[in-house]
Amino acid sequence: MLQNFNNNQKIVYITNDELRNECDRIESIKNRSQRVHSLIKSYGLLNHPQLKVQSPRKLTEIELSAFHSSDYISYLKSLPKQNPNNSTLNSTDISFSSTFDASTVISDEDLEFGIGYDCPKIDNLLNFIQTISGGTVSAVESILNNEANIAINWCGGWHHAQKDAASGFCYTNDIVLGIERLKEKYKKILYIDLDVHHGDGVEQAFYATKKVLTLSFHLQEPGFFPGTGEIESCGIGNGKGFAINAPYNFNITGEHFIKYFHDVFELVYAFYEPEVFVIQCGADILSGDPLGGANLTITDIQKCIKNILDKNGPKIFLGGGGYNPINAAKYWTQITSLILDTTLDEDIPDQDDFFLEYGPCYTINMERKQLKDFNTKQKLEDNCNKIKCILSNINKIT
Repeated sequence: MLQNFNNNQKIVYITNDELRNECDRIESIKNRSQRVHSLIKSYGLLNHPQLKVQSPRKLTEIELSAFHSSDYISYLKSLPKQNPNNSTLNSTDISFSSTFDASTVISDEDLEFGIGYDCPKIDNLLNFIQTISGGTVSAVESILNNEANIAINWCGGWHHAQKDAASGFCYTNDIVLGIERLKEKYKKILYIDLDVHHGDGVEQAFYATKKVLTLSFHLQEPGFFPGTGEIESCGIGNGKGFAINAPYNFNITGEHFIKYFHDVFELVYAFYEPEVFVIQCGADILSGDPLGGANLTITDIQKCIKNILDKNGPKIFLGGGGYNPINAAKYWTQITSLILDTTLDEDIPDQDDFFLEYGPCYTINMERKQLKDFNTKQKLEDNCNKIKCILSNINKIT
């Protein structure tokens, strides 16, 4: 590992055994966080002089209520700690329309709160939510307490959960809970969502405020989850123009995405002049993801994240989707390396606990698929111009 870093950076990496174990109970990403942490550790990144490994804390029920409704929290408290039918987040198929285990009874109340099918019941669900949300809030607190100017929580990024319901594998919206804490200090917060799926839960939470600008880059095609995120959906009331959506079509490649991201991001940054950044780095944007639809490489996304890192202001990096655990591990390890301004050896370290899963190439890089890109330069430029028009019609925040 080659080092060439800025000594002024203070970076906190949020993790502990409990956080990783809870995250790995989600069947669709089972054992993903263990692989991510193992690869980061194997490359020696945890020993970097500017990186501090910090254990998260759990959120209290009162802290969860900063976003989630009292009805949802009461429902979570009412669930038994042991569910004999389903000890993990079981799903027979990792898709948002998967068939739920028939042995588990789903009540009308369960469905009301989004529990069942893509978000099944699990043992001690309230503790799971308190732990997962605590990871991101702990990352935020490291920023608020001046312990770091960059914080990383690859077990966070659950952007679909609603105020009163689970959705799309997301039982709690740790992102919203973290941003609510940031609002105690910052007046202009830029949330950037790179997941292949639209960040609907985060957008909805801040749809009527200009204290948070949500910027989501996502695949938009008929029938693709969650089916929201049109350019025209840009906020209401005081938040009009502060929800920016940058959709694209199937199989977008770096040839189109890198410029698209750069142009939209620079427009938004110049308009909003944010004080702090929250970045959701869903790994399902990578080529070949089972629930994806983009055709991007890690190198493509690194170029986009470099744009963000070049801006002044604290930054919080979160995980998200990503249903190929090995690619997710490669992706977040390389993003961690980019944040630390280090260069990784191409070969996977043979001491990694999951080394054999990186075969047959055993390299940190990945290639995109040979697929038709259904995006055009003109269509993406048109999208960018529509976004520019939305921003130009709003008075700048003072």
